[in-house]
Amino acid sequence: MIKNKIPFIVLVLTSLWIISDISSRLMVTTELVNKDNNNTIITDLTLPMVTSQTRDAIELKYLQWQKEPESDVETSTPNKMTLEQQALQNGELSSVYAGTNNLVLKAIVIPTAENNETSLPIALIQVEDLTSGVKKIEEFSTNSEVYGYQLTIVNNTQILLSNAAVDPTQKIQLTLYKNVAKN
Repeated sequence: MIKNKIPFIVLVLTSLWIISDISSRLMVTTELVNKDNNNTIITDLTLPMVTSQTRDAIELKYLQWQKEPESDVETSTPNKMTLEQQALQNGELSSVYAGTNNLVLKAIVIPTAENNETSLPIALIQVEDLTSGVKKIEEFSTNSEVYGYQLTIVNNTQILLSNAAVDPTQKIQLTLYKNVAKN
């Protein structure tokens, strides 16, 4: 009948192996069905607690970086300049006092129109009323008057405030940030 018996034996053994594998994978054993899941014990999670000595040691290490609290006297009275001190303001500054207001440059924006043409740049200046403490952002364009100063936008980080009516030599360059690389 069959001349070569080796392929037949390999076929039978492979078939038996496949049947055994399928039955072990697909058939649920009685051990898994009868397993009791009620034996698990649920315990509360206890977080590690720091002792008061350890907490004090940690706080002592961080004291060197802690800021000194500002006194109440400084925060209750805003920084005001007299008119004489305001007249002496000159050069590159990050904030300018104008009357009872403090001016800080926040941004210079170049808006684009619907036809993608750029229009004149606009300076956004934070105006803080030193008497009431109210802060607001106002828009100013080139050659507009800003609390007694004539505004000129120099570039995307600086504006020039000049007070030609009172003192023609007073020119204040209000900047977004200080340039530390200046020589």
